[in-house]
Amino acid sequence: RSSDLVAALARVERTDFLSPMCIGEVSHVSAEITYTSTRSVEVQVNVLAENILTGAKRLTNRATLWYVPLSLKNVDKVIDVPPIEYASKEQEEEGKKRYENQKFERLETKQRNGDIITAVINAEPYTVGFSQSSLIHLVGPSDCTLHGFVHGGVTMKLMDEVAGIVAVRHCKTNIVTASVDAINFHRKIGR
Repeated sequence: RSSDLVAALARVERTDFLSPMCIGEVSHVSAEITYTSTRSVEVQVNVLAENILTGAKRLTNRATLWYVPLSLKNVDKVIDVPPIEYASKEQEEEGKKRYENQKFERLETKQRNGDIITAVINAEPYTVGFSQSSLIHLVGPSDCTLHGFVHGGVTMKLMDEVAGIVAVRHCKTNIVTASVDAINFHRKIGR
């Protein structure tokens, strides 16, 4: 909540799709900070679906996201994060373990980042080449932040769509996303 910085999504730690949300239900999305390091913030998000006729609520989605604050004057500069007060020392220690784990995994994926998938033409059914797919999307203003960078959610949606195409092509039936273990954002994507 500051006018001189922007929070950039750095990593989606985990996203669980626990229950479908139906047409006519009301979604309740809540988020809270669960850990801060000197340069990043862990945010836990929960989504509830409410049946407005009965008032019954159920947890449909849960996600853990990591953000880094960037200066608006220089978007390549990461700003220090104020510390958060924890309810207990154990809560802080658990958060630090999660932070160290995600930091290690981020570095690992950054090292593997050079792998590129090349398309296989006329592949046999039920092979890797047969299931491959790509999705082309023209980035528009509605996909971007006020500073011209693509929202992390837009990128996640595109990845989920092309992954779904691949899964349907292989399984020959409808599929749903069951879980997203981690998505790392190493660089900003400009328009």
